[in-house]
Amino acid sequence: MVAQTIGRTGQRQSAVRRLFTSGRWIQWFVGLLLATFSLAMFYPFLWLIFSSFKTGADIVSVPVSLLPREWTLSAYRMVLDPNRANLPRAYVNSIVVATATVVAILATSSLGG
Repeated sequence: MVAQTIGRTGQRQSAVRRLFTSGRWIQWFVGLLLATFSLAMFYPFLWLIFSSFKTGADIVSVPVSLLPREWTLSAYRMVLDPNRANLPRAYVNSIVVATATVVAILATSSLGG
């Protein structure tokens, strides 16, 4: 049953009509639009997470699928293997570059007063 109220003219108004006449439809529309764009922005994040569990062949296969056909942890094993990817050395390199950049920016910016 649709809720109805008496309008200004003495006639009954449905809930949908009240929504449009009160201007609240704009809030509903903006909320729906924001929810749609939020899902569109969240999809690449899901793709990233699920692709980390795919094999190399599964990532480039056609047709494209979000979920892997064969779940594997080989990408994580490769990253954590010190012979293939030296993660501690990569972190040290990043810290050195970031520190040198900050020092250079502070030195040149302090010259300007």
